[in-house]
Amino acid sequence: MTIITLGPEGTFSHELALKMGCTSIRFASTIHGIFSAVTRGEGDGIVPIENSEAGGVGETLDGLLRFPLFITAEMYMPIRHHLASHVPLAQLRVIYAHPQTHEQCSDRLSAWDIPVIHTSSNAFSALEARKTLTRVRFSLHRLHRSIKYL
Repeated sequence: MTIITLGPEGTFSHELALKMGCTSIRFASTIHGIFSAVTRGEGDGIVPIENSEAGGVGETLDGLLRFPLFITAEMYMPIRHHLASHVPLAQLRVIYAHPQTHEQCSDRLSAWDIPVIHTSSNAFSALEARKTLTRVRFSLHRLHRSIKYL
């Protein structure tokens, strides 16, 4: 069975799919894209539904209302966010982060007073970080080992 999860490679949902032993994994660019693909019968989906800091994941809750799908399993995965950058914190000009991550880390981000630009996933934030030395990402993933954790 194909598992459809939020992409690109390296998202927390992708990490969970790997931990579950899934071998046929396809990526969607949005959570709604996952719901659409599952509705079309292209596979089963993995979506985040809630977290202890920021509550329910709005896009997932919306998908459960809009699509004729059901929750068939539940998995728990501890999530830790790390700020990573090519430059020291004092030189950061912008932070790229998924909205859920932004909300979960809002106290720290507010204290730094650095603009946050929302992305579709933390893995996408990491890809953005590779484009310029002043962009960073929040993530636990080991995809971009050249980025130093601050």
